[in-house]
This record gives sequence, structure tokens and C-alpha cells, in this order.
Amino acid sequence: MRKIWVNDEVASTYSQRLSTRTGLVYTESRKLDDKTGEFVYYLTALAFRTGKTVWEKRLGAGFSFDGFYPGVEFGLDGTVYMVVYGGIIAVRDAR
Repeated sequence: MRKIWVNDEVASTYSQRLSTRTGLVYTESRKLDDKTGEFVYYLTALAFRTGKTVWEKRLGAGFSFDGFYPGVEFGLDGTVYMVVYGGIIAVRDAR
């Protein structure tokens, strides 16, 4: 094995999932909100070839949105499912 890229901007304890259809690696990331002192959690898509962040979708703030090593799962309709301490999150494109 050899290291291809590193992304120091994304902090995640989630198991990443690659979509060969989109060429994106999906994970959960978190950022500290300086105003509230809470972590804000995002569904984050990284470019497989470069590791650059392509987009982020805010999931919510606080411990209940944290996940510890579960994987991102895809539904047949493209829905992304994520297990967090507060339950299960389903993320879909607006249609």
C-alpha cells in the first residue's frame, strides 16, 4: 500500500464509503462552532482521486449527531443512511 492523499481539514471517526458511481468518498465530519462551543456535524463528500472536499450537508449540532465508527450506507434510491448516537439519519436530495 501507498498513501495517495491526505485531507487534514476533515475530522471524522466515521468509516468512509466510496461510491464508484459518483467517484466520491462519503463520511461524517465535524467542526467546532466557536459561538456555541458545540460540534456541528456534516455529511461530507470527498473526491476519491484528490481527497478534496466537494460538498458538505449540515446534519445538526450536539452529541446526538455524533457517530463512532459506523459506516455510511446507501439506499437503492440514493438515500444516505447514517447511524448516530441519537438514532438513524436519512439524507436525500430535494426533489
